Amino acid sequence: MFERYTERARRALFFARYEASQLGSIAIETEHLLLGLLREGKGVTGRIFGRAHVSFDRIRREIEARVNFHEKISTSVEIPFSAEAKRVLGFAAEEADRLMHNYIGPEHLLLGILREERSVAAAILMEQGMRLHIVRDDIPRLLHEQPALASDSGADFTDDEPTGTLPVRADSPPVPDFMPSHVVHIVFSHYLPAQERWIQHAGQAWRAYGFTLAQIVAHAWGSDEARVSLDVHIQNAATRYDFMIVLPPVDGPERVPALLRESLQEQFGVDVIRDDGGDRPTLAVILR
Repeated sequence: MFERYTERARRALFFARYEASQLGSIAIETEHLLLGLLREGKGVTGRIFGRAHVSFDRIRREIEARVNFHEKISTSVEIPFSAEAKRVLGFAAEEADRLMHNYIGPEHLLLGILREERSVAAAILMEQGMRLHIVRDDIPRLLHEQPALASDSGADFTDDEPTGTLPVRADSPPVPDFMPSHVVHIVFSHYLPAQERWIQHAGQAWRAYGFTLAQIVAHAWGSDEARVSLDVHIQNAATRYDFMIVLPPVDGPERVPALLRESLQEQFGVDVIRDDGGDRPTLAVILR
C-alpha cells in the first residue's frame, strides 16, 4: 500500500502513529495524521503551514480541546488506521494521480485531509483559513519554484554507510579521567574537522567523536543515518558531540549500546521510536 510513499510521507505516518499512542487512541485518526505532517515539517507542506501560520503547538491545543484523552499506549503496540484516516490515504493517492505524480508525498496527504471535510483535522485546518482548492492550486507552483522538492527525496537526509563500520582508532583527543560508572558523558565536539567522526575503544573506555544526534542514534540502534527521522522541533540538529563511557570492571563492551540508548533519550529529552520493517530499523526521534 505504501510503495509510492516518499521518505517524508513515511516519516509523517510514523510520527502520526506516535501521536496516536501518546494520546491513548486505539486507531490513527485524521488529527494524528495532521500532527504527523506538522512534526515532519519540511518541504512543500512546511511552507504551506508556515504561510498559514499553522504550528504544531497551536494545532495540538486545538486537538486537545476536541478529543477525549486516554492512557498512553506503548509504541510497540500496533495501531490501525481509522476508517476516516484510510479515506484520507485513498484521497492522497487520488490527488497524486490528479497531479500526475508517480509518488505520494506529505502534500498529497494534506490534500487528503482537507478532502475529508467532516474530520477533526479538516475542521481545524479550515478554521485556520486553509481551503482545499487553494492548497491544491498552490502545490504545483511551489514544486515548480523548487524542483528538487518534486521528488521529495529527503535530500536533507543523505545516504551514509552504517555507522557501525566507522573506523576504530587508537589515537584520540585528551578526555577527562572519568570514574568508572554507567554514565554517558556528552560534550560538544571541538577536536575533529567538519564531517569527520570516529570511535575509540581503550580498555573499559568507549568514546565516539564528532557525531550529530541523528548519527549517534543510528549507531546506538544499529541503523543508518538515512533511516533516522528527527522531529522538526529538535534544535541544532547539525551540532556535533563527543560521547564517552568508562565502564565498571565487571562490564564488557556489550553494555555500551543499551547505556548509550538510555542516555541519549534522557539527556536530549527525546523518545526514539523503532520500526523494524526492512533490512535495518527506521527510527523516529521525537522531542518530549
